[in-house]
Amino acid sequence: MNILFNASPAVRPVTGIRTYAKELMKHLLQIDEDNHYTIFSIKSPFPHRRIPFSYPEARNVSCKSIIFPYRFLNIVWNDLHLFPIEKFVGKKLDVLHSLDKFAPFTKSAKTIITTHDMWWYSYRTKSERRGASYRQIIESLKRSTAIIVCSEFSKSE
Repeated sequence: MNILFNASPAVRPVTGIRTYAKELMKHLLQIDEDNHYTIFSIKSPFPHRRIPFSYPEARNVSCKSIIFPYRFLNIVWNDLHLFPIEKFVGKKLDVLHSLDKFAPFTKSAKTIITTHDMWWYSYRTKSERRGASYRQIIESLKRSTAIIVCSEFSKSE
């Protein structure tokens, strides 16, 4: 299978997600040599906002990064449903695992989203829930095959 990790949150200054991403990939690669993994990231167009991200090296891993405004791609993928992720990585995908509540648009891959908290829902007023980023999160979650939460508290929320 071709599995893509959207590791974009790991190249932004979000320490918890960054640690989760590195540990998840490290341990998966230790136990799985059969599937091919592509680690995909969207880097900020502003050099001072880019954070180096290393991933475990293995024969079944490749890395693809693009430099693009993350917010713009969320609009393209979640509002307009344009430019599926397969165009960026150049191959058909079986599974897309997004390590954030936003997921790239895909033509055929089953989508798994990891959400680390529910602040974006629980702590916003009704008027704030009408914004673009809220709609994009909801769109990503609707398209997903599975959702992983990192705690019982988030699950209950």
